[in-house]
Amino acid sequence: MQLYLIRHADAEPPGAGGTKTDAGRPLTARGIQQVAAMARLFQRLACTPACLVTSPLVRARQTADRLREALDAAKCEVVETEELAPGGSSKKLARFLRKLKGGPLFLVGHEPDISRHAAWFAGSRRAQLSFAKAGVACLDCSEAPAKGAGTLLWLVTPSLYESS
Repeated sequence: MQLYLIRHADAEPPGAGGTKTDAGRPLTARGIQQVAAMARLFQRLACTPACLVTSPLVRARQTADRLREALDAAKCEVVETEELAPGGSSKKLARFLRKLKGGPLFLVGHEPDISRHAAWFAGSRRAQLSFAKAGVACLDCSEAPAKGAGTLLWLVTPSLYESS
């Protein structure tokens, strides 16, 4: 099974546009463009998610919803989990993912947690990974998602896929 770990696209700064909480920050126009470019990347890879799993925070949910729409993946369910919200547990996230059927799974979350989750799935909490906004990593899990069950295949920033 392949896991695609995605950091949410560019979001409004705290307090902008009347947003009162960090959790309520929406995507910016740039963020919406980043999601469209990300969708083109997945289309070139001929990769459609079986399920999109997202943090419940607005910017992550909007990234997941727009990605689903851009990939024309109407049959793909979008599922929220607190384990992708800031401070979520990698172990609990893996347990949650093992309940889902099929793959690939697209996971939309936040920094520094999405990097921490990627490192945990690859087997080392000390791995120095860093996701740009709208950055994407692909991990191949030969077994069910668990600590050390994944191999990092690639990690890209939007600057590598936005221009194409």
